[in-house]
Amino acid sequence: MLDFDALVVMAKRPARLQRLRELALGLLLLAAVAWLKRYFSVGSRIADLGTLALLVGGASASEISGGEASTSGRNHSAIMPRRPCTSREDAFRTPEFNPDPTIQLCSFDVFDTTLTRVTAEPTGVFHLLQRRLARASLPLPEALLDGFPKLRVDAECQARTESKHQEVTLAEIYRVLAAPFQLGADFENELTRLELEEERQSIRPVARVLQWISRARELGRRVAFVSDIYLPVEFIREMLVRESAFQEGDGLYVSSEHRVMKATGRLFQQMLNTERCAPNAVWHIGDNLLSDVEVPYRLGIQAVHFSLAAGSSAK
Repeated sequence: MLDFDALVVMAKRPARLQRLRELALGLLLLAAVAWLKRYFSVGSRIADLGTLALLVGGASASEISGGEASTSGRNHSAIMPRRPCTSREDAFRTPEFNPDPTIQLCSFDVFDTTLTRVTAEPTGVFHLLQRRLARASLPLPEALLDGFPKLRVDAECQARTESKHQEVTLAEIYRVLAAPFQLGADFENELTRLELEEERQSIRPVARVLQWISRARELGRRVAFVSDIYLPVEFIREMLVRESAFQEGDGLYVSSEHRVMKATGRLFQQMLNTERCAPNAVWHIGDNLLSDVEVPYRLGIQAVHFSLAAGSSAK
């Protein structure tokens, strides 16, 4: 004799399983969104979903750099300064500085590695600039003053969307910001100047990394700086010189000048081509797990993750 209640329970099982599948998928999506928000924010300047797709798919160095990368001398293991990596986690530990004798070039990320800001987030500079603008005598629209931090972030996003290049410039961002308010070129230039001045006042050196740069010079290694940032290359050089990080003859590769990014591998390729250096003869350190670790690792560069929270201190 059939048990009617048992049949009802059996009939409901597929629906329950479907609900469980939907719940599990929802949790995975939430985790993915949280990860993307952390590593692909406007403040981090590396919003390149195409690179993420290539990395997840196990793309080669030439694919990441648009087919221009040279794979000669490629090292498939990320090498720590003291010893070879024994696991993927090793590449994400902040080391003591002691590069392998085969290393010819030591390259350093700029923001949140060689230099840092006094604000908790890069966008904190926009809030400081908002206060500066409120004190200034510029005849700016009230709507612009009241909503400046968000408008500045939105303008950068729009500029990136409209640009045909991988990177935008600060001037392009302020051109987008000024357009709805019908502000002229003079206002664009003044806002650009004021943001640079606010950045200038907020930047501090990272003492531990300055020691590593000095050590690299003592060991006879060439030094270079590589940065994904919309700020002008002249400004980055000025800040590095001011904080005793940059010396005449050092390499400096900034995405706003070359219009390509570390996050896609192309700025690293620009550095390798200019320096005439094999990837496995380069030691790179930076704070971003994608653009400073995963991408150079895929290119064969000895990549090391650095974190200000891991015990290093800023002056």
